Amino acid sequence: MYNETHGLVISATNLSDGIQWYNGSYVITNATDSALFCGLNNTSMIVQIQGSGNYAAKLCYDYENEGYKDWYLPSIAELYAIRNNANLLGFDFDKADVFWSSTEESDMYSSTLHMAKFFPPMLYPKYSQRGVRAVHRF
Repeated sequence: MYNETHGLVISATNLSDGIQWYNGSYVITNATDSALFCGLNNTSMIVQIQGSGNYAAKLCYDYENEGYKDWYLPSIAELYAIRNNANLLGFDFDKADVFWSSTEESDMYSSTLHMAKFFPPMLYPKYSQRGVRAVHRF
């Protein structure tokens, strides 16, 4: 029986403690997937539509570390997995850490997750300044 192993690698530190989700244009990117392992596709769609600039998905898309160039902004389910396993992974999130997901809700809002408290996902305007952790999958 073939057993395929897969999972996520999380950047050891925040790529940003406060950056906007978008590049300044309120457009729908169709990056609406919320499931595990969908963040890569979401990030590619966001960067393709938003283009150049300084924003959450582009920060992850351009990130290179430990020989990997395929980092991305996690989907909301991937953020849940990180939060739910933070102690096991050795992450100690600050009480104020709220991170962007790649899961878009509308032209003006995207999903975020509070990493230290077990609040449900919250929608924030894309211009809001939130934290970013990059992931890549194996």
